[in-house]
Amino acid sequence: MGAPRSPTGGPATTDPPKPSPPEKPLPGDCCDGGCDPCVQDIYAEELEAYEQDLRRWKERAGRGGAAGGEAAGG
Repeated sequence: MGAPRSPTGGPATTDPPKPSPPEKPLPGDCCDGGCDPCVQDIYAEELEAYEQDLRRWKERAGRGGAAGGEAAGG
């Protein structure tokens, strides 16, 4: 028995799972006390990282991007 094969006969590959978006803070999560960092700041950083991860995931998996009909963000 050799390595697993794909239906097309090539080596089987496992796609990485699609990234999950961060959980958006609830309105009551921010105390408006000027915390550093604020939960809103943390969310913004996590959202930016998620968007980058999602772009890379789409590129690796051939799922679009600007060439696939999606508008480029920015």
